[in-house]
Amino acid sequence: MRIIRWLMMGAGVAIFLGTAAAWYWVAAFGCGMATTGCINFSIPMPWEDPELFGVLGPFFGLGVGLVVVGKWVVRA
Repeated sequence: MRIIRWLMMGAGVAIFLGTAAAWYWVAAFGCGMATTGCINFSIPMPWEDPELFGVLGPFFGLGVGLVVVGKWVVRA
């Protein structure tokens, strides 16, 4: 049972970090597609770009949920 806990928590962390990397990549891609050029870009907060958060937000939740379930729900 302990291996299942570690696998769930590892999968949750991987999903969360992968989603954060995707959020960064989309922001950089949008900056690169700007016709006026772009020197610095920032990662938009969920209230600044609700469509992007609507797509990537559930994956953040899934990652956090897997870590929580693996840490506190699954018992050895």
